[in-house]
Amino acid sequence: MQKITGILLCLSLLLSLNTPVRAQRAKFVKRIKTPASKVHPRIKGADISKYSLASQGWAQTYRLNQKFLNSLKTNVPAAPVPNFNLPPKMNAHMRGLTTDTEALIRKNLTLKFTWIQQQPNLGKNLLQKITDREIGFRFYKKLSETNVAFIGEIHGNLPPRIEFANLIKEFKAFHPNRKIVVFSEAAYLKPIEGESVFPYQYYRRGAEGVENPINFTEKETPNARLVDDESLQFKEMFSILSDAGVEIYPIEDAVVAQKESAQGIISTVNGLAERNKGFARTMQAQMEKIRQENPDALFIYYGGMAHTSWAMPTSLPKFFANEKPLVVELIAEKDADKTFSLLPNIWETAHPAFTKTGDKRMFLWEGAPAQAETWGKMTGFDCRIVIP
Repeated sequence: MQKITGILLCLSLLLSLNTPVRAQRAKFVKRIKTPASKVHPRIKGADISKYSLASQGWAQTYRLNQKFLNSLKTNVPAAPVPNFNLPPKMNAHMRGLTTDTEALIRKNLTLKFTWIQQQPNLGKNLLQKITDREIGFRFYKKLSETNVAFIGEIHGNLPPRIEFANLIKEFKAFHPNRKIVVFSEAAYLKPIEGESVFPYQYYRRGAEGVENPINFTEKETPNARLVDDESLQFKEMFSILSDAGVEIYPIEDAVVAQKESAQGIISTVNGLAERNKGFARTMQAQMEKIRQENPDALFIYYGGMAHTSWAMPTSLPKFFANEKPLVVELIAEKDADKTFSLLPNIWETAHPAFTKTGDKRMFLWEGAPAQAETWGKMTGFDCRIVIP
């Protein structure tokens, strides 16, 4: 009996000692419970993956660019970067940079220069020249192999825009069931009622803010939203594309553009970086919405070459690098020597890709896909078309 009583006393003691331990554990678990998600304020420079369900690959690419974007400062005295053999069109944008940013750009471009100089024959044998009817066939083949393309122009030239519109019109005729979308910096986003933020910040929230394509059958409304700039008269190009069944979406933020124009930075690396962030957010939101019903849609950005060149810091293709976009320089014969490519400063100046020859021609990188892709990123373009 005493033995049983002793056992019961021991069990009672163990239970009394163990109770506070369990209580403490319960409190500890409660203490480390994951807090409710906080609402992130929409502040400049924040990662848009907090606001929209961007594709994982795009979000990763965005974060890689973010470190560089955050280093750009607009409130610094203008101090031009020395022209270290940059193409003149590119060098014109290198104004008002901080010392750190200048060093970062110099390092990046120097690595590319060095890489090209170390390649056999400087890569000249890999840039294939294409002429006559073969141009359309090869260009359409490249378009059919991608879902995203960036077509860059030198502003103030109507012929490249008409050429682009006709190329896409013919491509659409070959692929009538494929949805084709063109984003343009020549049309403003709609103002946001009741919002005290820029539209490009608003678009971080995702597809809830995307617009419908511009309806050119409406009277006055669409044209009123076109950017009022003589060098950006896209009406004829839009008309051809719209008649072909191509959807056209605005991408420029009037508030941002006006602010940067007033500051004199709209065409600088700083200004381009800010605008490209907005462009990329807008494009991404639209693309995600459209892909829900049209997963094979083709998305094309058409605008200034400073936005589209692989060689430019924080250019648009870099935001979508995981999509393996096609980057094209579309140029008029009279501007054949103008480019954002690094090649003219390494090759001889008489190369037909960058001089006036009088014939319509296209240039593509040959070789395995990975090799051609590398050459495009190192030199600035995947494809270059020169029209008379």
